[in-house]
Amino acid sequence: EDTIDGFMNYIGELIIASEVFNYLQKKLENERLGSSVLSKEFKNAITSFNQLSLSLQRNLMEIRKVPLKILFTKAPRLIRDISHNLNKEVDLDLVGEEIMIDKSLLETLEDPFVHMVRNSMDHGLEVASVRTKAGKSAKGKITIEAKCDKTFFYLSIKDDGKGIDANAIKKSAIKKGLITASQAEVMSDREAIRLV
Repeated sequence: EDTIDGFMNYIGELIIASEVFNYLQKKLENERLGSSVLSKEFKNAITSFNQLSLSLQRNLMEIRKVPLKILFTKAPRLIRDISHNLNKEVDLDLVGEEIMIDKSLLETLEDPFVHMVRNSMDHGLEVASVRTKAGKSAKGKITIEAKCDKTFFYLSIKDDGKGIDANAIKKSAIKKGLITASQAEVMSDREAIRLV
């Protein structure tokens, strides 16, 4: 891991060096030396250097990737422990475990991931008796899904619980001094949910 981080630092230095070369190339062109054979050879060398630096960076980023399964394996045990403590039955569905993401991003996601799963268990899903009275299956369901495209990575945690009660959030926010009662009266449900 330290070796890979070291390589990333070196690649950063290469990219900085390529910017210096680009600057020197532009300076040559401004000094009317841009049409010389030497200048053209220099420009070709810079282009090759830039392409090589970017290829190295891309390949190293691929090496740093790890499967989301590392994060997802925490969910079953977490849900099992919480469901036992809260007396809630839960089915877990994991989608996208095979997706690869940068190791540092995975480490950054660990705490929020655990927090969101806990919130689904604690506040989202109801106990079996409340669920059956509402016409639902006694067993709740949590779906953790990961997706990615060329630009973004998406992680969603969904439960089939009662949803978020905007009025309960407003009351809690007033109690904690985050908003006043008059602010709560004019606040939309969407604004209240953002308080979470």
